[in-house]
Amino acid sequence: MKLFIKICGVTNNQDLKELIQLDINAIGFNRDKDSPRYVPLEFLESSGKYFDEKISPVIVFVNEPREGIKKAISYFNQPILQFHGDESQDFCSSFNLPYIKAISMNEKDFLNKIIEFDDAFAILLDSGSKKNKGRYWKNF
Repeated sequence: MKLFIKICGVTNNQDLKELIQLDINAIGFNRDKDSPRYVPLEFLESSGKYFDEKISPVIVFVNEPREGIKKAISYFNQPILQFHGDESQDFCSSFNLPYIKAISMNEKDFLNKIIEFDDAFAILLDSGSKKNKGRYWKNF
């Protein structure tokens, strides 16, 4: 298995410019309006020019409507989508782009949910609750 390195939560151009110089696979941007790392569409638009085929942009969504996702991904060539909400497998795959599906480990059937997303680029096991997607750590 090849290691895949993604830095997420980028909110400013200075950090983005420095990260682009690293030997990493992906840089993530958060579109969850409840997140302190939320970025507006204007930031995504200005960020698109920094990417080439070496590093993939990953855009994180939580129950975002289809049109909002289409607008956000329009600034990038071949982004990876990351879904942290209640999105179905059909919805996630409907964009014909690689996607990461976050599944909360706080749900009883989280192992069965992994199987539902068999076409995902990756599965992220999330420690967050339905209200706080990926924002809190939990010791196991």
